[in-house]
Amino acid sequence: MLSAVSDRPARSRGWLQPAWSLLLAILVLAPTVPAGFVLLRDMVFTPRQPFTPAAFGLGSALPRAVPIDAVMAALTSVLPGMLLQKVALLATLVLAGLGAARLVPTQHGLTRCAAASIYVWNAYVAERLLLGHWSLLIGYATLPWLLRAALSMRAGGWRAAPKVVLLLGVCALTAGGAVLSALVAVPVLAWPGSAAPRRNRSAVGLAAILLNAPWWLPGLLASGASASGAAGVDAFAARAELPIGTLGSLVGLGGVWNAQAVPGSRALFPATIVAVLLPVMAVYGWRRLRAEWGPASSGGAVAAGLGLLLAWTGSVPVLAAGLRWAVTHVPGAGLLRDGQRLVAPLALLLAVAAPLGFERLADRLADPAARSAALVVPVLLPLLVLPDLAWGALGQLQPVAYPDDWQRVRATLAASPPGPGSGDVVALPWQAFRQFGWNAGRTMLDPAPRYLDRTTVVDDVLVVGTEAVVGEDRRAAAVGTALATGRPVPTTLPGLGIGWVLVEKGTPGDFAPGLLAGATLVYSGADLVLYRLGDGTGDGRGVGAGVVADGPWTAGKWASRAVLLADLLAVLLMVGCTVRVLGFPGASAATVEAT
Repeated sequence: MLSAVSDRPARSRGWLQPAWSLLLAILVLAPTVPAGFVLLRDMVFTPRQPFTPAAFGLGSALPRAVPIDAVMAALTSVLPGMLLQKVALLATLVLAGLGAARLVPTQHGLTRCAAASIYVWNAYVAERLLLGHWSLLIGYATLPWLLRAALSMRAGGWRAAPKVVLLLGVCALTAGGAVLSALVAVPVLAWPGSAAPRRNRSAVGLAAILLNAPWWLPGLLASGASASGAAGVDAFAARAELPIGTLGSLVGLGGVWNAQAVPGSRALFPATIVAVLLPVMAVYGWRRLRAEWGPASSGGAVAAGLGLLLAWTGSVPVLAAGLRWAVTHVPGAGLLRDGQRLVAPLALLLAVAAPLGFERLADRLADPAARSAALVVPVLLPLLVLPDLAWGALGQLQPVAYPDDWQRVRATLAASPPGPGSGDVVALPWQAFRQFGWNAGRTMLDPAPRYLDRTTVVDDVLVVGTEAVVGEDRRAAAVGTALATGRPVPTTLPGLGIGWVLVEKGTPGDFAPGLLAGATLVYSGADLVLYRLGDGTGDGRGVGAGVVADGPWTAGKWASRAVLLADLLAVLLMVGCTVRVLGFPGASAATVEAT
């Protein structure tokens, strides 16, 4: 009964959910269609992203954008980065809506469209878009499809196992997405009553560990503790953006730590009403969901509840103290700092159960017109309550063009191939975020590390309000210490493996006037200036000595080879599961058992 209901669209309106999901995505992303790149906070795309050691987690910082940066480097080597960004954003929202719609166990087309509206048009999606967390939203969009495959696997569908593994791999493009997938998949697959053999579930668990190795293995092997600063717990804690407090804001799928990423409509009373209404309707619709999903529904509820609890932890003094200890001493616990992102399983549960509540209410109405109106309400309500997500968050998502200087500097560096005597690049002013005039002053990450074909060191200290959250890149810390001395960089940075300094104009920040004394001017334009310092080899006895000599690995070359081997095995596993899911000739049941 489970697979028969949850896997088929409404008989007469199978086109309705894809069309509605596409319309929702267009309403949000229409302004991003013209030529250019949308550059907002953490969302930085470039024409062609380079392969650098950091893209594989082999840099000096913790691997927070691994392996998504390596995937982007591979994709932009064959597709323009501008096109890739537009396709990625559109596909993410369309697949999120369509996945939620097809997950609802009903034959009412409007009920499924309501699920798409609730899952796509909410504060979580709006705030993550405005933070630039597009890669996290890929994992968010994958969750409905992952849950659907997990339900099929629970029902005894052996063909679902490679699909579950494949979807876990998509979520594993980022560590944040991997956490979301674990929150959803583990309770659902492990909950009692599953018809899936234990060996299949164990195999899926082992496959998930391997698929996530590209980011957890380099983090584990990196020299120094792979833990984060305790100050980040308070800085990234969820906050109250509704009158019903922090917990109520989280239940309303908001509460993000950055107030600048909160849509203005969240301060209006209707947002609070809907934050209360949707959980009430989800409870009312729970009977129907449980009738279709069986014991798996309890696993879904546990996933939503656990995510909500973890999201709330940083805002509760007693729990926050334990989280501060964990992120300081436990490798990987830093993933829990930005807890608000963990309400994604709750968003999925509300998107599936609340429409069933409205449907159950509609079925109690005798008048056909009243029944139709009751089903239309949850389809349109999210759009009416959060109107400022429309049209690129009211113009905040706008494409711009990189100035020509960026390509010229890239070409200049390419003319001096990397190697002994070349050195890496440091970007000034020394701060993590930029506000260029050519990007209408929007806050954005420094694009240099993803634009230049050379390892580029940037400041990774994040200022949240008045709180400075210490970064996790010890080489960047050493460079920052050298710059703070005010001594000319040709005397301090070559010992840290730095051979170039890139000065980015038109953005806040300055540096000591004599800092560049003795550096050789190589390129000067309206937006960028490039200096060469020297041979970039140094003797390692300057500020931060040992960072270059030792490298980021305590175990030496074998650790780097282990990471690359893990990457290769993860790719092969993804390819094998893709072959099996698509049903290519030669893929047999033995392939699934091996997986």
